[in-house]
Amino acid sequence: MRRKEGQVTEAVGDEELLYRRCPPDYIEGTVVLEGAVKEHNLSVLRSRHADPDDARWDSRIFAEARGREPLVYPEFFVVEIAVSAIPKDKTPEFPNAAPHQFNVVHVPFDDNYAHCEVHILRDGKHVAKEGNLTGGEGKAAKKHLRMKLAEAARIRLRPNEGSTMAGAGTRASS
Repeated sequence: MRRKEGQVTEAVGDEELLYRRCPPDYIEGTVVLEGAVKEHNLSVLRSRHADPDDARWDSRIFAEARGREPLVYPEFFVVEIAVSAIPKDKTPEFPNAAPHQFNVVHVPFDDNYAHCEVHILRDGKHVAKEGNLTGGEGKAAKKHLRMKLAEAARIRLRPNEGSTMAGAGTRASS
């Protein structure tokens, strides 16, 4: 994974692609299901600083914060989403509702400079917790974003395709 020194963040351009690992349960043929992109503050890697296969690796820092070893998931798909395909906003459906926007934000880890998140904003302010999107327009904005992300997602790598470490360090079956 390519890395730059420091935590300087860069704007993510519309011409970039985003990569995300995806369990096989969320793929039907060539269709990426909404469950693959349901995470709030969706974690992705930007193509400017990562290769598609890099999405299969955990960040060591993130894994250790959860009290486990970092893993690699060669049995997962990697999907790509063009930044240009992510809607910029959602027109309110309800009278007097606050507008919602969507933005890709570069949030690098010390060991994963390519890490980004897809954020939902209300009136230009990041909605940090998913619980703050439960009512009316917030719920509609969340659903709209997930639907558009799933529609835009394309399979980039199939399980074990492109992986140089197939089978090494994979998670234990549960």
